[in-house]
Amino acid sequence: ELARLKGALVGELLEVLDNLDRSLQALPDTADDSLRQGLQLVRDQFFETLARFGLWEVDALDAPFDPRVHEAVATAPVTDPARDGRVLAVLKPGYRLGEQLIRPAMVQVGRLER
Repeated sequence: ELARLKGALVGELLEVLDNLDRSLQALPDTADDSLRQGLQLVRDQFFETLARFGLWEVDALDAPFDPRVHEAVATAPVTDPARDGRVLAVLKPGYRLGEQLIRPAMVQVGRLER
């Protein structure tokens, strides 16, 4: 029961982490560096706090697509057979809490053009 509650809580807090990531991405290039650095520090501290509870990010970028931990939300044509079925971009990171998948990584997967 405690493990389930911990997983549910961390899952809810991932939305806060996502919002911090979106805020960093939305900052214009002209934004004050101290603002960017401060927001990055808050994001890193928040992630480190979650990591102490066992949270870790699913490896996705350039990995072979694995439906157990990745959710394909887009495909893109590739001409290199080595890129076929590989994750080309991570649109939303996936996370595990210990060995339990909390959220799959939402990814773009390469599809070989024929």
